[in-house]
Amino acid sequence: MAGFTQYVQGNDMCRTIITALTTALTTALFLTIFFLGGVLCAWGDNAALDFVNQARKANKLPLLHLQSQLEKAADNHALYMAQHNLIDHEEHAGLDNFTGNRCLERITHTGYQAAICIENLSFGQKNWLESAQQLMSGIYHRMGFLAFDVDEIGLACRAASQSGKKLFYNYVMGNSVLRKMCEGSPSRKGYANVCVDKDRVIGKALFEQHNEDLAQNSGYVVLYPWPDQINVPPHFHNAEIPNPLPGIKLSGQPVSVHFNPVRLRGKTMTMVSFRLSDAAGQDVSLLPVKDKQSDPRFSEYDFAWFPEKVLEGGHTYRVSLDGIAGGQSFTMDWAFTTAEIPFSWAKKHENVLVMNRPKSTF
Repeated sequence: MAGFTQYVQGNDMCRTIITALTTALTTALFLTIFFLGGVLCAWGDNAALDFVNQARKANKLPLLHLQSQLEKAADNHALYMAQHNLIDHEEHAGLDNFTGNRCLERITHTGYQAAICIENLSFGQKNWLESAQQLMSGIYHRMGFLAFDVDEIGLACRAASQSGKKLFYNYVMGNSVLRKMCEGSPSRKGYANVCVDKDRVIGKALFEQHNEDLAQNSGYVVLYPWPDQINVPPHFHNAEIPNPLPGIKLSGQPVSVHFNPVRLRGKTMTMVSFRLSDAAGQDVSLLPVKDKQSDPRFSEYDFAWFPEKVLEGGHTYRVSLDGIAGGQSFTMDWAFTTAEIPFSWAKKHENVLVMNRPKSTF
């Protein structure tokens, strides 16, 4: 019996050791996954901001500069999404890491004063640059990145709590001109509802003189892809929310034109013709134009054209556009070059592009 008892105790000891080792290995694996997720999040945010600012510089828009309160708001919401493994512009009170239902409430939570907030979200991309490029390919998120009335940003990334592999990205943009007005001394007469404190009044002369500074100092038009841009993704894999192309999962990279509503105020914009052609001069087949009449999210200054099929990788395409602005005709011509399609994520077979499951933008 004594020997048997010792044997059982020995098994218990082995079982205890094995359990301890398993726990240690599991913990180590968990920490490794989160360490890698943290590294992926921490590395490369400059690549995303550089890419967005490259697009803004090419279009004579104010560059986006990091702002600490927006960075904190972006990180708070990225943490919320990662904690609950979901992508959503809304948060729900009572859940862990709740800091505000909508973006405006979340920037208020961090002390940002201006009542303006543009937020782009994505998840599942392997790095910052891929996240920013995919968001820029989504037409609604593109309009956020290339807005005329923003010049500061906070961006953050967090790894999902469950696995540590899925990364959640958040970009929150604001307006430094309005923020500084709201941080200044209030006035008795002027404009309200400009600041997060809706009762705070901005002086009439100050507001009217500077409210539109960012747009006034921008160019007349934003083009994307921008003139002479290279390495443009040839496709748009429709995982955008809201969905710009219901019933269509894959198209070519959309070409869009956004006119400055401040500098062109009062002028009716009419598109007369649009042509996208390949290097051989052949027209690319397009889906119907998206504009204010076809899409309620577009203003009278926004226009976009989606190629029916994925563009060829490593090819140069030319855009020709004729329009009328306030009764005056104008023409625009420019070219861009698509990126080669890497076989690691796509291949062509009988003119069909086979791709991995798309990641989402929201």
